[in-house]
Amino acid sequence: MVSMAIIVFVVFACYAQKAKGEEFPMDNVFLLSPPTTDQKRAAEGVTKQLGPHVTNDKTQKAWLLLDDGSKFELAPQLLELLISGLNAMGRGQGLRAIPFSRMVTTQQAAEIMGCSRQHVVNLIEEGELKANKIGTHRRIEFSDLLVFMKAEDEQRDETMGDIMEETARMGGYNT
Repeated sequence: MVSMAIIVFVVFACYAQKAKGEEFPMDNVFLLSPPTTDQKRAAEGVTKQLGPHVTNDKTQKAWLLLDDGSKFELAPQLLELLISGLNAMGRGQGLRAIPFSRMVTTQQAAEIMGCSRQHVVNLIEEGELKANKIGTHRRIEFSDLLVFMKAEDEQRDETMGDIMEETARMGGYNT
């Protein structure tokens, strides 16, 4: 069950740093490759075991128990992250954990969005994506990047819906 240990380590590392009042540096972005078949099965098993115990109640408590007997309470958001991570691994997906209260570079934004750095620069210059200039470098609030990405997703979904409606109106699906 290596995959579970890795996820717990990532969650615990983020939590421990935050609990000590330290900011989580952007250099510490955790990337987990897509899981192996065994790791995928292990994640599915853990998800099934945890499932009945997880609710939408944000006051629900969860504890991290280490081999040495140390016990740490996890914030509800970390439990949600753990469950989301396990679900993703169960679907065979990789994971990326990024603290989103931080500023990101245009290169980091491009990696998150899955596009080129120049495209991010163009979006900033066209006023579509908010950014601050620090000296000669552009920095983007991660929360602004998420807002932009969500708006892009919504616009893409709306456009696709319009295309499907027009295709149906023209009888394109009846052939």
